Amino acid sequence: MTVTAPAGADPVAVTVTETDRIAEIDPAGWDRLAGGASLYSAHAWLNYVEQYGDCAPRYLVAHVGGRPAAALPTYRFTGPIPRYYDPEFLVPGAAVGRPVLVGGTRQGYATEFLVEPSLDEPARHAALRALLDRLRAEPAELTALLYLPEDALVTIRTHLSEEDSVFLLDARARLRVPEDGLAGYRESVSNNTKARMRKEMRRFAEVGCTAQVCRLSDCHESLGGLSAQVLQRYGHSMTAEAEGERFATQARELDDICHIVLARQGGRVVGFTQFFAWGQVLYGRLHGLDDTMARSAALYYNLTYYRALEFAAEHGFTTIDLGCDSYEAKVRRGARLDLLWGVALDPGWTAGTRASLAEAGRARLDEFATWDPGVRTPVTLDMLDLPRGES
Repeated sequence: MTVTAPAGADPVAVTVTETDRIAEIDPAGWDRLAGGASLYSAHAWLNYVEQYGDCAPRYLVAHVGGRPAAALPTYRFTGPIPRYYDPEFLVPGAAVGRPVLVGGTRQGYATEFLVEPSLDEPARHAALRALLDRLRAEPAELTALLYLPEDALVTIRTHLSEEDSVFLLDARARLRVPEDGLAGYRESVSNNTKARMRKEMRRFAEVGCTAQVCRLSDCHESLGGLSAQVLQRYGHSMTAEAEGERFATQARELDDICHIVLARQGGRVVGFTQFFAWGQVLYGRLHGLDDTMARSAALYYNLTYYRALEFAAEHGFTTIDLGCDSYEAKVRRGARLDLLWGVALDPGWTAGTRASLAEAGRARLDEFATWDPGVRTPVTLDMLDLPRGES
């Protein structure tokens, strides 16, 4: 395949190869492309996600001059789709048949095009165009890119057409890690949060709790029941046995990048937060708490924030990714919000559906901005067709 680079540049020859198993791609080569992206684009994570078996994965790699230049995982769904990746759930009024092709990750809420860092601009544009053209050529009722961070949207924006639909989906909360760890964090938050912090750390100590960071393989047998308690509280029909199996699988496949912040009371494990490390970011995934003492010991905040910040600073991490949901509480604790976008490639949606999406996006932006005004970026305002300085 030959793709023409932007005006003024010579044509750049690009070939796209495909495989349906990430194991067939050299991990070091893939991770070189994914090094600047999130955990959810890493070779090990994608290999782990293949176990779900509810869709057909395919990995696209664009080559320039015979070398890998850019890549994108894709997932073809012919049956049920996880709720927060299902276009019919995300886009009310859009009746979508099957198959649905999801470009990017299907777990983790972070889709990025992976690009070789040393590429010049013509080659970069050509490689991205080739991947998008390959997505467009794939027969599907709908092809969508979901949960693109704003910088990833900017990366492909010039390659989108008027027939494509861009819409605001969600946000993720990220906490900056001061170089001096907990001391720097304490100075960065409000006086009210400082007071809560002192109280929560005191309660944790007074009930005899201690925190440590360990490998998943050293503690996974203690986590299933605690995780199930939290999931059941939020309406999920998850058992301790199923959660135990999940952690055992992760211990086999992801142990090298997984860190568990663990709380003990005497010899008993009473809480944990699971983090995965990728680049300079710690990604919070799951937590589990003993409901009989979670509040009285302030387990969640001591593990997910205070001990995690200490660990992150000690090991050179600059950011803790706290994921989606509970935005107000996370911003109050010092996090900032990054918007996450969706792109549907020539979906054929009606003008009414597009207008409803735009209205929902503007309302969502207003909601986010009440907690973190910094989400109103020039890109955001432009994509939602808003004048600068307005929402």
